[in-house]
Amino acid sequence: MSLTRLAVADAPLLTRPGKTSAQILSRENAPDARITVTRVVMQPGAVSPIHRHETAEQT
Repeated sequence: MSLTRLAVADAPLLTRPGKTSAQILSRENAPDARITVTRVVMQPGAVSPIHRHETAEQT
């Protein structure tokens, strides 16, 4: 399996009002992996509505 380890500072960032997500491990840097590891930082008062990713296994 090919894997590129990223530091949080080097990970692609996704931003939305009040929150920033760093995709540390994803298909872009580990094509054979079947997992995404994301670090999310939320500002006080920010909201992240409950949601699902239809193509992902979630528990």
